[in-house]
Amino acid sequence: MSRQHARYVLLPLVAGLLLSACDPMQKKKEEELAKTTFACQLNGERFVVRFVEGEARVRLEITVVNQEGASTCPGHAIVALPTRGS
Repeated sequence: MSRQHARYVLLPLVAGLLLSACDPMQKKKEEELAKTTFACQLNGERFVVRFVEGEARVRLEITVVNQEGASTCPGHAIVALPTRGS
């Protein structure tokens, strides 16, 4: 195996090991967010509520409907509401 060939083999291996070492922090963050995040459905519409820092943040899917009834400009909005006691 030539040196250059060894570099092509070892570089992705080392990069993969480094990336896998970062995974526990990301996983821990996702687990903490999951404890305070709730996915809900009301009248067929899905929304997500996350409780953080004394407020409830509600993520809503939104769209603009034109005069022909066609849905245009899909997007989302995040509304921050204070929680009781904050």
